[in-house]
Amino acid sequence: MDIPSLIGGIIGGAISATGIITFFAKSIKERWIESVKASYAVELESIKSRLDQGNYVTKAQYDLELGAYKDLWIALSDLRTHARALFGIDFFYPKATNTSGRDDAKKRSMVTLKDAHNTAIQTSDHMAPFYAKEVQTKARTITFHSNSMVQHAREWAADESALEWKIVKAEVETLSTLIEELDAMIRDRLTSLRVIH
Repeated sequence: MDIPSLIGGIIGGAISATGIITFFAKSIKERWIESVKASYAVELESIKSRLDQGNYVTKAQYDLELGAYKDLWIALSDLRTHARALFGIDFFYPKATNTSGRDDAKKRSMVTLKDAHNTAIQTSDHMAPFYAKEVQTKARTITFHSNSMVQHAREWAADESALEWKIVKAEVETLSTLIEELDAMIRDRLTSLRVIH
């Protein structure tokens, strides 16, 4: 073997080895770049998802929606208070005593309950365009339910039927539960809003 062939073989082998190493290095580098891109893509999708979940509104829209929810909450809170006041009639005016006082208390309670019911309906309907859809649906469910409750309370006040009283009690409790659910919905809605300045 002569020296020029040996040197040519070494150089050829070195060039081949360099080519193979370069090929594998590029391959490893490309795989690493792809894995980094994939992890950033996952993170980017997560950020986009969180941004999409936020409801972006202007300050004026936020203030209007907040005001609508405050009005609705006041009206429904009054409705619940007057509905629960029906329970006090038995406590303050037992059936066996003071029937005229009991009748007066029932009449007053029915008037205030009906007024609170009407105010809740008016507030709910008047501000409905400014509520989120799920809040609007729950508010309508509450006013529909309160209409039934007022009707049964009126029937109870007329003849003090024990069956009507059980229905009224159950409906007042259901009304309270519905209002608590609405409260949670409003809270969730307000915390999901993102105000754009």
